[in-house]
Amino acid sequence: MTFSDHLVSTGPGLDAGQLRPRKLYRIWHDGFVALADEGSLRSLRRELVSGQAVADARGPYTVLADRLDERGAQHELDVEVTWTEPGLRVEVAAILSLRHTPGDPRAAWLLAAAASRPWRPEFEPPAERLGFAARADACDSGGLAVDARRLNIINEDTQRDEVAALLSQSITSPVRATALLVINRAAVVADVRGWSGMVQVVVIDEGLRQAINARVPLAQQLPSGYRLYAAPCDQQPDTIVAASMTETQLMDLPREELLQPLLHWRRRAKIPVPWQQDAALTGWLDRDDPFHPAPPETPAAESEARQLRRELEQTRRSLDISQRAHAELQRRHATDAAELDRLRARTVDLAHAATLAEENAQLHETVARYATALEDTEDDLAQALRRITHLLTTAGQPISADVPAAPPREYASFPALLAAARATFGNLTITAAEESARALDEDGKAAVWRARAWAALSTLDSYAAARTSGSAAGGGVVTLREFIRTGQPGALISMQALKLSESDTVTSNDRLRAARVFPVPVEVDSSGYGFFGAHIALEKFKPPAPRLHFLDDTGRSGLLCVGYLGSHLPNTRTN
Repeated sequence: MTFSDHLVSTGPGLDAGQLRPRKLYRIWHDGFVALADEGSLRSLRRELVSGQAVADARGPYTVLADRLDERGAQHELDVEVTWTEPGLRVEVAAILSLRHTPGDPRAAWLLAAAASRPWRPEFEPPAERLGFAARADACDSGGLAVDARRLNIINEDTQRDEVAALLSQSITSPVRATALLVINRAAVVADVRGWSGMVQVVVIDEGLRQAINARVPLAQQLPSGYRLYAAPCDQQPDTIVAASMTETQLMDLPREELLQPLLHWRRRAKIPVPWQQDAALTGWLDRDDPFHPAPPETPAAESEARQLRRELEQTRRSLDISQRAHAELQRRHATDAAELDRLRARTVDLAHAATLAEENAQLHETVARYATALEDTEDDLAQALRRITHLLTTAGQPISADVPAAPPREYASFPALLAAARATFGNLTITAAEESARALDEDGKAAVWRARAWAALSTLDSYAAARTSGSAAGGGVVTLREFIRTGQPGALISMQALKLSESDTVTSNDRLRAARVFPVPVEVDSSGYGFFGAHIALEKFKPPAPRLHFLDDTGRSGLLCVGYLGSHLPNTRTN
């Protein structure tokens, strides 16, 4: 029985004409090769079909078929070969396909190989048997050299930036079909050979490691030991050894343990998308027996085969579209079913919906009444507190007639109020925009808010005057909080309405903080902008809960700025 007889044999109970199909183990890798001119593809064909004894290869190969087609917009070269390694009891069939668009300095290539036994690291790489690995102008799809027979040790005198750029590009390439083992020479110095087309090995120094890490994302950083970057098409995690290892420790790791998983993963990896539509390559991959030439086709049969391939491709596309449509229908069905279940669950509560809505409206009305009553009570308490404080402050002095407070001013709109405030309150710098204030005029409580806004502005103006002149009752300069709490002359608002700063969640959030930055004079801030965290509430509970934001710089520049009058600015609860 010949070597081939071991690969395809008749089993028990089978007729001699019935052959048991051999099991094939396929791998592939792809990349690009530089072409000097338009005739380079023909020259490459001559090398492949005539160079039966490739230098440094373990043995020759047999050309089963070759095809060069330069008639279309894309030139195509396909070479089918076989060889055997009797010592390893394996037979290999391979196809090297090259595709070149005229004018492009490079041609795309894919080398697929089928073995009669599972691939092992001691098998000769197909790229080496064909002599393709020895070509200096051939690289994988990620830019790595195909030839892995020599250890790549990057010396310190090498152009570090160029090497760092090349390795960084290869590490981050999403189409790289070759695994990359990068070893830090500071931790490991060992002769670890790769496998041409499947894994490339590079040894670098510490400086180059740092240069590469500066170029790649954090998730792809090189450790102090070594890292095996798996090819993205294999969909496997990288192998990372961060701790330093001695040469002896690394050499104790059998080369087979490093390479065997890569060969196993590649058997399951899909060929790149551009090649999945290539009729010649996919036809070879679909063949049950690539170890013998395909039967010759007559012109009529060839035409029929092309037509069948086109129909097959159309059927595949239609099937793919149908599968996607079916998946979308399933997704929609699941969504509709979930929505139906939700609606059914809600149906149980529909009988109570009207009652719940009415109760909710009543609760809102009750809360609104309590809020209004609370604010009125706070205003009454504030007035009483100011009166008591004033009596205590003036104790022992002649009692003067109680002058009734002037009635609050009324304005038709907030812009009119701001214009009057600018003309009236000389101790305030009002930069608030009219647009945000004008929006408040549409609310039913606008008149109440305008009265409170005028009281707030009047209080700030009186405070600024007392602050700059030091004329507060009782002597000395007071803070705004003390000014209001002690009922100083001109203090017309309650302590409950005043808030001198925002919460940490607002000040630490860039977006929320930026919403409270408004223009200020350069005397306050040379940038022309300041943060207005202090504010007075014109309405505490009911939206839009208007606010008046101010910046107190009376202690430094003597200015008190009003930067905003309008609806409540965004915070963590409202956004």
